[in-house]
Amino acid sequence: MAVPTLYPGKVNSPITQLVIAITDTATTLTLENASVLPPGPNIAVLGDEEDAETILYTSITGNSLTGVTRGFQGIAKAWSPQTPVARRFTAYDYDSIRATLAELLNGLATSVEATLTNGLYAKIAYPAGFNSSNTYVPTVKCSVNGVKKQLSKLSVNFTDTDISCVLPEVSTSCTFILQRV
Repeated sequence: MAVPTLYPGKVNSPITQLVIAITDTATTLTLENASVLPPGPNIAVLGDEEDAETILYTSITGNSLTGVTRGFQGIAKAWSPQTPVARRFTAYDYDSIRATLAELLNGLATSVEATLTNGLYAKIAYPAGFNSSNTYVPTVKCSVNGVKKQLSKLSVNFTDTDISCVLPEVSTSCTFILQRV
């Protein structure tokens, strides 16, 4: 899945307004003060509350938004002079943040497993998303001839690049599980 573009916001969402009327197909919008909007490409909202249209603009030239995609969200329509225009937090922003976080979290492992053969030592390189600054809960699943065995001397060492664990009391294979919390 492609990560959507996250457009910069503007502190306090200052408002400007249209200077001249526009049609539903206008691709250049003349504003009273375009400097209150972030540089393009970016999005802005025409109108307010329930009567609004989110547009995408490619650049600002003087007091004009140029390369405007109408109806980026909402329905493109004609707007009269003095219609408010602002960089507001939109549904597009919210959806883009959610999609970006989902993509990032999808790529992060939440646990890592390794088999400790002959019960002595394992060194595991961190998979994506693991590092020494995370909090982890180490556990070991071990059984001898199908019988689960309690372990009391699990030694785990974290470095910046890997995890080392030692099970001195085990002479069979065990699975070491490290769960990020």
